Amino acid sequence: MGATVYTDVRIYSIDLGEPLESCDLLENSIALILLAKTYEKNCYPHIPSWNFLFIGTEAELQNNMLPDMVDLFDDGISQGPIAKNGKALGKYLSNKLKQQNPIIVEDLHKAGYIGFSYSELMFNRLADKEGYGGIRTLVEDRYCHLIKSDRDIKKLVKGVMDIRKAGEGKWWHGNPWKAREYEIEKLAV
Repeated sequence: MGATVYTDVRIYSIDLGEPLESCDLLENSIALILLAKTYEKNCYPHIPSWNFLFIGTEAELQNNMLPDMVDLFDDGISQGPIAKNGKALGKYLSNKLKQQNPIIVEDLHKAGYIGFSYSELMFNRLADKEGYGGIRTLVEDRYCHLIKSDRDIKKLVKGVMDIRKAGEGKWWHGNPWKAREYEIEKLAV
């Protein structure tokens, strides 16, 4: 089994204009979006690509995602030039968190996210299903949405939060896939 190699991480924020968690003592409408540039060590050639690592609140990041990632780096399951071990990863992400910028559509497009898609199971957990196009693949039905505006980014973030609340609540649940080229072509028609 190979390790996931992290070559870069970018942290963005977006103000959803409404509280994210009903149980937080302080109302917070800011969501974080972490994109990670990774490749699998046992797959060749090594071509890093951007993917969502985490979408959620800063509290979820600090309390759930970071401890898991620290363990993965300490165990060697995750590794890379960004950090030698879990402690170094914590410091790296803490510095990145201080440098966060508000996300814009172009940031996601540069990372290859022209659109995003969910499996039928994940799609059924969304509160807001409006604006998605259904695509039949060889394996499954997927539901895609193009990213054209800040409203689409907010839809993406709220969708991740809906899926996480409706499922097991793990910090990695709900992260959508990149919409594939043929999916985008079908949606653009």
